[in-house]
Amino acid sequence: VLMNIITGLMVDTFGSIREEKELRRYTLENDCFVCGLTRTAYEDSAISAKTKGIEAPSFDDHLEHDHNVWTYVYFIAYLRAKNPTEDSGIESYVRAHLEAASLDWVPNRTAHVFEGQDGGGS
Repeated sequence: VLMNIITGLMVDTFGSIREEKELRRYTLENDCFVCGLTRTAYEDSAISAKTKGIEAPSFDDHLEHDHNVWTYVYFIAYLRAKNPTEDSGIESYVRAHLEAASLDWVPNRTAHVFEGQDGGGS
C-alpha cells in the first residue's frame, strides 16, 4: 500500500512538472516578452493593418526580429560597458530609464509596424 502511495505521488509530481513545462512553452511561443502582445492580438492587428495597406510581419518574425529579447539584453550590456559621456541621445534616454529602474523605454502593447496605423503606441 505504501509503495502505491509513493508511486502515485511520483506520477502526480511528474504530471505537474509536465504541465508547467507545457505552459512555459505555450507562453514563450504565444506571448511577446518585450511588448506583452499575445499572438492573437498581434495577428488581429496585422489583419487590421492589411486592410489599411500596411504589410505586417508574422508574429514569429515579430518575436525573432522586432522584439528579440536578446537584442535588448545585448543593448543593456553595451550601455553598461560604454562610457556615459559618449552616449547618443537615445542611449542617454535609455540609460536614464535603466538607472531609475523604469521600463518606460520598452515598447508596451505595441510594435513598430503598427505605430502609424492609429497614432497609438508608446
